[in-house]
Amino acid sequence: MKSPDLFLRWPTSRPSKRPHVAVLWPVHVWPVVAPDQVPALNLFQSAILGLLRAGKSDLAEVATLLELDRDLVRFIVTKELQPSGWLDQRLRLTPEGARMLDGDDHRTPRLSQQHVFQDAVFGHWWPRLSADLPEIEPKGVNEKGQFEFLLERGSGRIERPVVLPVKAPARADLAEVLKAWQQHRRDHAAAQAGGRVETLSDDVEFVSDEIEFCGDLQRTQLAHVWCEVYVNPDDPQPWLVSDPWRFVPAVKWLREPLQQSLGQFPELAGRMRKKLMPNEDTGSLSAADWLAQLELRTELDLSSMPHLNRPEHTKLREHMGRVLRQRDRLLHQERVQNEELNSLLTECSALMEATVQWMLEWWPIETRDWPRTEWTRRVLGDLLRELPLQAPLDDEVLAVLSGQKLKDTRLAIERRDRPFKALWVGALLCTREHDTHPLRQLPARALQWVRMLELTDLRNKGSHASGQRLDRQHSLDMADFAVEWHEQFIPYF
Repeated sequence: MKSPDLFLRWPTSRPSKRPHVAVLWPVHVWPVVAPDQVPALNLFQSAILGLLRAGKSDLAEVATLLELDRDLVRFIVTKELQPSGWLDQRLRLTPEGARMLDGDDHRTPRLSQQHVFQDAVFGHWWPRLSADLPEIEPKGVNEKGQFEFLLERGSGRIERPVVLPVKAPARADLAEVLKAWQQHRRDHAAAQAGGRVETLSDDVEFVSDEIEFCGDLQRTQLAHVWCEVYVNPDDPQPWLVSDPWRFVPAVKWLREPLQQSLGQFPELAGRMRKKLMPNEDTGSLSAADWLAQLELRTELDLSSMPHLNRPEHTKLREHMGRVLRQRDRLLHQERVQNEELNSLLTECSALMEATVQWMLEWWPIETRDWPRTEWTRRVLGDLLRELPLQAPLDDEVLAVLSGQKLKDTRLAIERRDRPFKALWVGALLCTREHDTHPLRQLPARALQWVRMLELTDLRNKGSHASGQRLDRQHSLDMADFAVEWHEQFIPYF
């Protein structure tokens, strides 16, 4: 089968056995003329070249002398030393190989045609160049429309990667390409040196006009590059994205934009939840693994709420993340302190406050004509009774809300910085002038006014050092309520 898409997969020494989600990441491929990579020998390459120059031409003997696996030595020779032009087919050092081994690697790079890659999802330029495009073809497409790739013929292992959608158009930017080339050199040099970051101060200098686009700039090639999303328990990040070029295990220039926008890719988030979160008893996990799994679960839960990824909702996302994180931690924690429950309830209230503040921002009313003298409980109570809601407010709720001061309610509408009950009264009064206001459209059974009061009172008792102990299960139920209460407004964002 010849696919109409171009799929690229750079080789790895051995297939990954860790749980992962394979991803095909779209890129715009641009041909450029750029300097060849100036490589540096790593420890293994230097040792092998040294023994070969000393007359040890049997690779099995070389492997024994170096105490290395024979297949590894053969891989370094055939995949690194010979393609770099340092060894010929008879395993003899070339003049270039001899110069490299002697440390004379300061040579003027030649210009050659290579490829640069612009992210077709987020638009940035990847810090990678390649002279070749290692294509991989799928064996077919299954009934769900997923591409299937046979990666191991011996085991018959099939991978069905998630294909990310193309979002960013192609755009030529030579300055960004130059930055990508510079970072590529640094990463390649560090990989060649066994992970050490080497200085480029002694490298061959170059100027920006040594890199040029070639070909028709109006016709770039679209390709999909293979990488994996996986979890490393020793890394502080909840999940990582592998380096498609395998210079380093993972790269933040793929993880960071994806982490901020994971909610836009529900198929990927669902696959991550299924494959990266094992269904095992949390009691069998170490503390570090348990916390890493907790963080991953929170990330995936947040990804199901794409509205929280917008810059204007950063505060909402922070509060929702804290509620989810604390709720799950206390759910599985053996012992729970009263202050931990109070912290959870405080975050629940903060989440609801931030939600009401959003309503006041999007459905405001003018307060300049409001009276300057304080209204009475009866006046405010009558205003609240006459609101165009799906169902009238309960007498219990009216008794509490009608005690709000006029000044606090006005400032809640104008500045959105008052306590929760004032914000709540302000948002309710705004329903008089907005037919599409969510508090006007949602039924009372969904808004649960009485339970909102209960959560507010619980938070206040905990934060005012009342001495009252909070019930663990009741606090967790309140956290569930706060999350569900916010989620019902998602269609209005």
